[in-house]
Order: sequence, then C-alpha cells, then structure tokens
Amino acid sequence: FRAIVENVGDLVAVLDTDGQRLYNSPAYGPLFREKDIREGTSSFMEVHPDDRERIQALFRKTVETGIGECAQFRFVLKDGSIRFMESDGRAIHDADGKVSKVVVISRDITEQKQLEADLRELAATDMLTGLPNRRHFLAQLEQEKARVSRGEERCAAILMIDIDHFKLVNDTHGHVAGDHALKHLAALMRQVLRKIDSPGRMGGEEFAVILPGADLPAAETFAERLRKRVAESQAMYQQRPIAMTISIGVSEIKAGDARSEEALSRADRALYRAKDSGRNRVT
Repeated sequence: FRAIVENVGDLVAVLDTDGQRLYNSPAYGPLFREKDIREGTSSFMEVHPDDRERIQALFRKTVETGIGECAQFRFVLKDGSIRFMESDGRAIHDADGKVSKVVVISRDITEQKQLEADLRELAATDMLTGLPNRRHFLAQLEQEKARVSRGEERCAAILMIDIDHFKLVNDTHGHVAGDHALKHLAALMRQVLRKIDSPGRMGGEEFAVILPGADLPAAETFAERLRKRVAESQAMYQQRPIAMTISIGVSEIKAGDARSEEALSRADRALYRAKDSGRNRVT
C-alpha cells in the first residue's frame, strides 16, 4: 500500500478530525516546502483564501457525517502561483464507528481548467478579428439590458456599425485584403473604446458595440469620433492603402424594453437610415 501511495501522481493526505496533517505523500514535495506540510500543520493553509472557508466547511461535514465529497479549489504555491485541484475526502472510522481520520486524494487539474477556459474563449470569439462573436455579444447585451432594468446602470446604448461598400473592397483588392480591412476596423475599435465597452462582430462586415453608462447624446458623440477615426485611417495591405468608411446606427438600451433585441433592432433601423442617407454618417 505504501509503495502505491508513494509512487502515484495524485496527492494523498491523511488528516485528523481537525484537519491537521498526519501524513502527506511524496507527491506534495514538488509543490510545497517540507516544513510547511510536516505532521501537525494545518492542511488548509495552502488553500487559496477565497476557497478556504468553503473547503473547511466541507471537511467538517465529512467528519460529522462520515460522507466525503468531491470539491474543486485552488492551491497557492510557495512562489505565489496558483494550481487548481480536485479533491475527494473519505472518512476512516475507529472501532466504535466514529470518524477518526480523513483521507484526502487530490489531483492537479490546472491544465484541464486552462483547456476549458481556452475552449470557452474560442466558442465566444470571432476567429478573424478576435472580437466577441455574435452569440457572445448578444449574451452581453442581455446582461446589460438586465442591469439597466434593475437600475444598476443609469443608462446604456448600443451601436450597429457597417463598413460602407465592403463588396467593392473585396472586388478591388481581393478577399484577403478584405479580411485585413476587417481586422483593421476591429483594431481601431479597440483603440477608441473604453475598457467597460463591449464590441462584437455580428457577421460579415457588420459590428456592434455596447456602451454602458452612455445616454443617447454621449453615444452619438462616441460614434461620430469612431466614424471620423475610421475615415482618416487607411488600412494597408501589401503596401496598398484601402480607404474605408463606416455607417453607424445608435440606440438607447431602455429599461422598459421587453427584450434586449428591441434595442438592437432600433440601432439596426438607424443604421439602415444612415446608409440610405448617403453612408459615412451616424444616425
């Protein structure tokens, strides 16, 4: 049994009913200093402060009921780095049936957590521009609408943005150059936006922006600044300039809207009025 415990990658700990260490397997060695995990020290000290109370409560429950649970939490290592762990606690009973010890087997799931985060980001990101995709943007819009409805946000606005005559860009310079123009616009948006603003690519040459805390005049002012920035900044592809303008429709996100899509529809209608009025303008 000792040979197995001391040669597996999982971390095996035997604790008393107060959570004090009775044994730690050698797998703890690369993570913590020996003096920090010696017998009699608290097993909760290396748990991230934000997770510690929850893990202590689960441990007490295991001692009281004799039933262990699986839990995920974070270890804080000696160099300050964070490792994500998944642990299973199992109670050991004495001859009288009382819980005398708890065996905790922990697995390092940091790489798994990173992979999950990467997959979530991929699912929410437009691969060409790096902006949130339509699905993720609509979810953000729904959250912003809820904040406005609850009164957490005094006001907010949404912009719908379309590149003027984008087909002509593709026809004149080629589709690779067109992709470059889309990335150029995304980069300009990031430069102009505040940290709290939420841009997104809705599809094709159409983009959108959520402006928390902006009323209609403020949103229009911002939209005009973005429009001018795009008109004055040419994208370059293979030493060839690509002139570009955008049309923008602006709408408030209203507390009385039944659904967030209502604000999106108003901004979309305003965008089409801007295009019908000659393009390269804010409506």
